Amino acid sequence: MHHQHLAVAGHGVAPIPPAIQIQEHFATDTNAQAFDGWHMDYTQLSPGQYRCASREVRLSGLQIFSECGNATTHQCGTSWPNSYVFGMGQSMRDEGIFNGRKYRGNITVFRGESSLDAVTPPMTLLVMAIDRDKLNQYLWEAEGIESSDWLRKNWLLVENLDLSARAAQKVRTLFEACSNNPTVLGFAQSRAAIEQAALEAVTPVVLEHIDPPPPSFAEQSRIQLMRRAREFVLEHVDEPLQIMDVCRALRVSRRALQYAFQDTLQMNPVAYLKLLRLNGARRDLLAAAGTDSTQVQDVIARWGFWHFSRFSAEYKQMFQELPSETLHGRKPARSVQ
Repeated sequence: MHHQHLAVAGHGVAPIPPAIQIQEHFATDTNAQAFDGWHMDYTQLSPGQYRCASREVRLSGLQIFSECGNATTHQCGTSWPNSYVFGMGQSMRDEGIFNGRKYRGNITVFRGESSLDAVTPPMTLLVMAIDRDKLNQYLWEAEGIESSDWLRKNWLLVENLDLSARAAQKVRTLFEACSNNPTVLGFAQSRAAIEQAALEAVTPVVLEHIDPPPPSFAEQSRIQLMRRAREFVLEHVDEPLQIMDVCRALRVSRRALQYAFQDTLQMNPVAYLKLLRLNGARRDLLAAAGTDSTQVQDVIARWGFWHFSRFSAEYKQMFQELPSETLHGRKPARSVQ
């Protein structure tokens, strides 16, 4: 993965490194996604050779980045602690799913340390993470509002599409101005103005959701069940698990598991768990690329695949190349211009 950096000395302490920086990435596999302070796992859900271009602007306590990917992915994990994260999907080909809720053009919001589950279709995703104390202090000083508890349920989906579009446009304008003219980050006055603009952009979103309705019990319980099933499969990757093995371990019916996956990911659990193992095998093949001691059969066996030709066909349909090509014939990623 190619990186381009522009760094200028910064001041202050933040949950993410305080350096002022612009980075560009071009990734050809889901394992290559990385932003400062984030701990994310990507699972490719749609077939094709994965391509993702991204750019990141980072100041002390403020991070804005964009991702433009060509595949549907399941993304789960956390951002940096003590942050509010605002996700803005643009040019979406299909609906996305955020913690079990469908969205298209809506802003998604969550506390950085809380776990998120999102099905992300091909689109340009714009994300802004900001230090929680900065935003709460700004709302108190600018609006006279005590907002430390406004996102007490950890996440929400902004239903107001007009509000979402206006806030997203302001963040995108700010992001493009910084990334197209990075010299502005070298001046304290400019950095203060950028922070102010970021706070102003999302303030209307917060004001509309000072007392947001809590997610339903059904939504929460189905998300939790889906996560438990996923974690169980990953903990037993060396066993050829069947769906009923998962049901017995979690003490739930197959119907309950089916509803949980259908509601949160819009697919049945058998299909998702196979995709999870396919993605895991691909990551191991990529990690072993260029080594002489690793055999494809050894990798796929670890992920519970026993029919080599069938695995190869499913792998090629999903990733547009044979597993042997992943292990021996991948080309280096190119940088975004």
